[in-house]
Amino acid sequence: MGVSGLSVSFYPAGDAHAKENHCSLHFCGPPHVRVDAKLWLDEEWRNLHQECVWPSTGFSNFRPRAEFQVVCVEILKVMPRPEVWSWDMSQLDLKAVKKGEKLTSPTFSLMGVSGLSVSFYPAGDARAKENHCSLYLCGPPHVRVDARLWLDGEWENLHQECVWPSTGFSNFRPRAEFQVVCVEILKVMPRPEVWSWDMSQLDLKAVK
Repeated sequence: MGVSGLSVSFYPAGDAHAKENHCSLHFCGPPHVRVDAKLWLDEEWRNLHQECVWPSTGFSNFRPRAEFQVVCVEILKVMPRPEVWSWDMSQLDLKAVKKGEKLTSPTFSLMGVSGLSVSFYPAGDARAKENHCSLYLCGPPHVRVDARLWLDGEWENLHQECVWPSTGFSNFRPRAEFQVVCVEILKVMPRPEVWSWDMSQLDLKAVK
């Protein structure tokens, strides 16, 4: 279906996350490609729904171990390629950054939304576990998105999240030598109607 660079990783005795006596089957492909697909192993299959194939997606416990014959991949649908923004941090001295210290990306636009940025804490923010980094997407008020935040080969999903003042993860992943942050916007929600009440001129201290 027009997608090159696909492959299958099969663990007959299971990967590191598999239960005892179970095999693992994973589908691999290029970055930022999402598919609806079926993975078949002999006569048994598992569904993949809007899954990103990079670095891989699949099942640690596909089925109990047996004498397998054939693996099949059936792609039902390829999702439109989302808009992606990346931030190359390979030239930054991340080792010198202490816990609570923030790196802020240049502002960027995706899917018609301007004023977006990324806040990255290489040693974690105040709420992060020890030796974990924190990653947040920031943007203008009243914008909600379905998105993915990528850090090298690992990602986390944001579902209908408001990007103002920020949304993301205190414990994104264990601290390491990071290279690239990517933001992948899958969908922008319709701008909601908002009502506000300015109480700044009221004497709220006198209210009992």
